[in-house]
Amino acid sequence: VVLLDLSLPDQSGLETYFAVARAAPHLPVVVMSGTSDESNAVRAVREGAQDYLVKGQFEHRALERSIRYAIERKRIVLKFGSGILATPQGTNLEQRQFTRLTKEVAALVAAGHEVLVVSSAAVAAGLGAMGLKERPSELSARQACAAVGQGRLMTTYTEHFQKHGLTVAQILLTYADLDSRSAYANVRNTLTRLLANRVVPIINEND
Repeated sequence: VVLLDLSLPDQSGLETYFAVARAAPHLPVVVMSGTSDESNAVRAVREGAQDYLVKGQFEHRALERSIRYAIERKRIVLKFGSGILATPQGTNLEQRQFTRLTKEVAALVAAGHEVLVVSSAAVAAGLGAMGLKERPSELSARQACAAVGQGRLMTTYTEHFQKHGLTVAQILLTYADLDSRSAYANVRNTLTRLLANRVVPIINEND
């Protein structure tokens, strides 16, 4: 755990935090401010710090709790496949599963964890909307189903997570997004910012 003092002149403490975060993004960070002004500390938490303490909170137990929280906080990636999210026929979304899974994800977020969801089922969502009774064999037909179903899939996630006070974000990726160093950095920075704001990213392949 890295402890950083933000109560330095000219926001140099905050800049130090950003430097540490860029150099070692895997390290949990607790930021501390020697003043009662929480603005810099809150900004650091939004950028990815695990917790903060301000003037008057530096007693041993508070610091111990903050450090323990930073260590125990985890980044969790969950993969939900079509076999879980779709009806037995595979031609529509199973709402009961979304009710159960979003409730469990919300509990993880409430416990302080960062959760990313990798989700399939766009094709299944599109099948029902297009009136198809089975998954097509042609790539173009599956892509058409995915194009129709992706919006329905995200709407379903949005509605279910809203019941728990959570916002979702759609992230569609291709191999090129991860193969290019600059594109990969953009994806990582976007995900980091979303997680810092308690947004649940819903990640899928851009078919």
